[in-house]
Amino acid sequence: MFLSHIHNFRALAIIGIICTHSLDAFQWNDNPEVFRLFKSVVDGSSLLFTFISGFLFQYLSKNFEKEKYWKNKVKNVISPYFFMSIPALYYFTQIEIQDSVEASFYALPTYQQILYFLGTGRHMAPYWFVPAVTIFFILGPFLVWAEREGTIYKLMPLFIVISFFHGKGGQLGPLSHAIYMFSIYLAGMYFARHHDRLIITISKYHLILLAATILFSLGQIIYYEEYRNYFMYLHKLVICPLLIYYLYQTRELFGHTLTKIGHFSFGIFFIHAYILPLLKRIYVKFTDHIEMPEGDIISSVGLTLFVLIICVLIVSLSNKVGKKYSKLVIGS
Repeated sequence: MFLSHIHNFRALAIIGIICTHSLDAFQWNDNPEVFRLFKSVVDGSSLLFTFISGFLFQYLSKNFEKEKYWKNKVKNVISPYFFMSIPALYYFTQIEIQDSVEASFYALPTYQQILYFLGTGRHMAPYWFVPAVTIFFILGPFLVWAEREGTIYKLMPLFIVISFFHGKGGQLGPLSHAIYMFSIYLAGMYFARHHDRLIITISKYHLILLAATILFSLGQIIYYEEYRNYFMYLHKLVICPLLIYYLYQTRELFGHTLTKIGHFSFGIFFIHAYILPLLKRIYVKFTDHIEMPEGDIISSVGLTLFVLIICVLIVSLSNKVGKKYSKLVIGS
């Protein structure tokens, strides 16, 4: 199986994540409909990351070795998570208050604040993903055994129902996120195991799946306040295999641009969390405004592409200067 379409999927996933956070950077008092439309497409793009993580886990599990697997995850995920967290940990324990925690949080000793931030990822908006997916890394040996037995896939409808009703967030921190994400992770594993057969199957029904994604997007727009997260989950559950199919069919059209972004995706994930707040601070400082301006289609797409380009340049520079150490520090 040639994996160019998988790397292209990773590229779209990270672009979706940046776009989601770029949308949130603007004010949308004048254009709430545009905001909801954009959100209905890109919100929850971390689930695309989850899907492809499950896909690659199964794809690479043929010669699975527990110690080697955990060592690689520490090297490629946990290490850059720690390194890239250092500026934020210092800032949100010594300089500024992080809005994502209660005020009483800062009565705790600094080391407890640091441990809490690292354990939950709440020091930077997108970093919650790492503690959650780490749970899957810990369960890696069990998932390999269960996958080879084949029985775990029979439980996938149950896990989908659990994810659907559990929803985003919860009182259990990373464990709540992991419960929500697991069905998508498992769906990625299932797609990797049956890739060729599913490509053929989807080719017969892709228009139905496309119609379903549109309906679920409309559900997010119409029922934004009440049921948005339910429709968002269903949207991502359907669009993940659909995107794999379309990217597989068009894999010769994209060249190496998306593939390169896909290779850089984890580094981009870590870096963009700093770039967006920095750009906002620069804007506020030089315009004397207290918030970003009203958003629209052009500004949202423009900010997404600008942040993406900056991140790609930083990762490229890190690769050239840091070489083999770059992945340890920034994830790519």
